[in-house]
Amino acid sequence: MSISHFLWLCILIVLGDGSSAICPEGFEHHGDRCYKVLDVPSSWAEAKVYCSVIGGDLAAIDDANEHALIVGIIQRLHGSKDINYWVDGSDILAENQWRWMGRHGGSKPMTYTKWAPLQPDNLGGIEHFLELINYSHGSYNDVPGDTKRGLICEASVEGGNQEMVG
Repeated sequence: MSISHFLWLCILIVLGDGSSAICPEGFEHHGDRCYKVLDVPSSWAEAKVYCSVIGGDLAAIDDANEHALIVGIIQRLHGSKDINYWVDGSDILAENQWRWMGRHGGSKPMTYTKWAPLQPDNLGGIEHFLELINYSHGSYNDVPGDTKRGLICEASVEGGNQEMVG
């Protein structure tokens, strides 16, 4: 093998084939995370399973910058459609103690929130899952888990499944 062939081989190995191998297929790469927004009407549990199957988990929003990024993706892809989206938050373990549920039993408290006015309200005692309200710039709302919503999946840049450890 000549030196030039060897150098080309090294470049191909380092750069890959030009595809986005750092995120699962169909996800957008942003910083150290990957996101996918879908308008597939799903319950919270269905959304959780779907995100897992495609290589991620429902999105857990850690700060205002990540929130703005996700809202920006939604606006760019879906404009002001009257579609709300599931993210990974829930208070199913303890009422009004909202957590990002994570995977494999791991969860962590929500440290950043953007609740809509008068939320969470646990209307009817059955609202334990978190949606982003699209027309309200991504404000948080609690709703029953069987409500049909779109979904926002998140994965690590390594293309692996997002793991959260309390």
